[in-house]
Order: sequence, then C-alpha cells, then structure tokens
Amino acid sequence: MNVYLVETPHQLLNAIEAKHALELQNNLLLVITLEEYPREAYEPLIMGGEWQEVRFLPTCIENRGRVARYLKDHPSERVQGYFNTYELRELRKLLDRQASSLSRVENLFLGNYFRTYMRHFGNVVKPRRLCLLDDGTVTLGIHAMREQMHAGCGTYSLDTPSFRKRLVTRLLGYNQRQAASLTFFTTYDLAMSNSDHIIRNEYRYFRQKAMSAAHGDEVYFLGMTMISEGCTDELYLECLEKVVRHFAGEKFVYVPHKCEPPERVERLRKALGLNVRRFDVPIEYQLCVRGPLPRVLASFFSSALENCRVIFGPHLDIRSFRIDPALFPLKPDFVRKVYNYYQSKSGRHFEVIRL
Repeated sequence: MNVYLVETPHQLLNAIEAKHALELQNNLLLVITLEEYPREAYEPLIMGGEWQEVRFLPTCIENRGRVARYLKDHPSERVQGYFNTYELRELRKLLDRQASSLSRVENLFLGNYFRTYMRHFGNVVKPRRLCLLDDGTVTLGIHAMREQMHAGCGTYSLDTPSFRKRLVTRLLGYNQRQAASLTFFTTYDLAMSNSDHIIRNEYRYFRQKAMSAAHGDEVYFLGMTMISEGCTDELYLECLEKVVRHFAGEKFVYVPHKCEPPERVERLRKALGLNVRRFDVPIEYQLCVRGPLPRVLASFFSSALENCRVIFGPHLDIRSFRIDPALFPLKPDFVRKVYNYYQSKSGRHFEVIRL
C-alpha cells in the first residue's frame, strides 16, 4: 500500500504527480480538511480512478461547526489556547486511528514535514520509505533543517515552536522525532547528505497534459501572503505598484493567494485598479488542464514559478520580482535563499527582476 497525507490542494497536485511518476499501485489518499481548505477545495483535483480510496479527515473546527468557531475566535486567549490544545489532541487521535487501520505501507508521502502531526503520523505508520512532497518554498527550509541536523549543528525551523508548544504536543502524545532517512520528491535541485535521498519531480504527467495548452495575451501575477516573513501591507502595496508599472499597457490580472485576506485583496484592487481573478485549483493545474496560458506568469517568490518553469520550459515566460530580503525582518535568510535559487535557474524564459 502507498499512502499520501495532504492538507492543501498544492500538496495534492504533487501527490498526483508522484503517483504517476513512480507508477505506484494501490494508493490511499488521506486529506486533512482545514477551514481555509474544506473538502470542496479538493474535489476538482480528485478525478475518478486516480485513487483506490480517498478518506477526508475533518479537523475539529470542521467537525464542530459554530461552537468550534466561537471557541477558536473567543476574545479570551486562554479559551483559545484550551481549544487549540483540544483540537491538537483530537487530530492526534484521528491520525492514530488511521494509522492503526493500515498495514505494510510501502511508501508514505507527507505534505509538510514541519507539521508536528505529519511527523507523528510518519513515526506511527513506520513505512518502508518516507517521502516528502513539495509544499512550496517550505521545501528549501526542510532541506536546510535536515542538512544542519546531519551536520550536528542543532535544529533549524522556519517556525520555531515555543517551549510551551513543544511541551504541550509531547504531553498530548505526539511523536515529534525526526526520521533517520527521508526521500524528497521535489522540483528543487537539492544536494543530499548522509541518509536522505532525492527523486526529481519533473512534472512529466502534467507536462503531457500541457502539450495542447493555448496561449492568451494576459499577464498573471500570483499574489502572496508573506505574513510569516514579516512583510507589511504597506510594503506589499509599494512593491506591487512597481510591478504594475513594469507591465503598464498590458492586460494585468492579479490572482490572489488562497490565504490572502479578502479585505486586503479589495484594498489592493481599489488602490491599483487591479483586475482580480480567482481559481478553484492550484495555478499549475489551471494552466495545464484548463488553460489558456498567460503571456507572462509573474510573482515575487511563489513556488508556482519554479513548478511552472519545470512544466512549461520555453513555452511560458516567467518573471520573479526580487524584493530586498533585508525588508523581511522575520526570515531574511530564507527569502535570500529562495531568490538565489531562482537566480541560479534564470535564463531567457525565467527572469529575476530587481525592484
């Protein structure tokens, strides 16, 4: 049996690619549904016959309805903390039940190894091979964490949990141990050390679907949240305004990130006169399967840029607009690492443009 645990449509996209690339049979898909990604967000990607079985795993917030939402957004931080602890406990119990129903798992694919509950699931299932799917640029951070761990330099995390959070998750029964060996299924050129391995994700399956994609005359700009990097709305607006000026006279379309607050998107639309368009599937799937291709695909450092570079190659012009990493107070080194990687892949059809 091969098992895939995902919690975003983008992770599911890469799970589909992994299944086809490795020609795996007997595939079970487990989908953790979240408030921002409910069941309906995955259904367009789950095609008949792709999976032997699909199980949706609703979190507490999805299961409990109004009461859960009230407690989650309660004005008291203590009440919110109690609810979050309860939610973590219920999720651990849910994943343990799923793990106990499995036997002899050959390959287990996880969507985001930084998530405590995903590491826990991997440790409980104990597959023959533990694989990681790309979850955007987070993959670069996971790789850096593993490299430092193998080198004996301590641990590295994009979001270092507090001592209290580590203690709570341990008391709740989570097994947070790092696996001795991981296999990255990734589009990124990563140097592996010690016991980790890499399988290059060349998007062959989706590239075949993209062969007949027609071109349009619009510029798609992929929005980002960049909250965890410390980017303010004012800085984001300033940078986006420069991008809009760069494409003056073009048919410019702003494609919001799924997690961008609607009120911020509305402020951007009014301030810059944006044409806003939303898609119900990851942009890679939208362009490959539904089309048409834009004349240019652009963003700041969205992982979709790298994915589409691999999928479309010279058939799509892609531009990454570089913001000074020093302007991201929470993760300047991470942002610099992403832009440096993009620069190493730049060429005629993949440009990095300094703002």
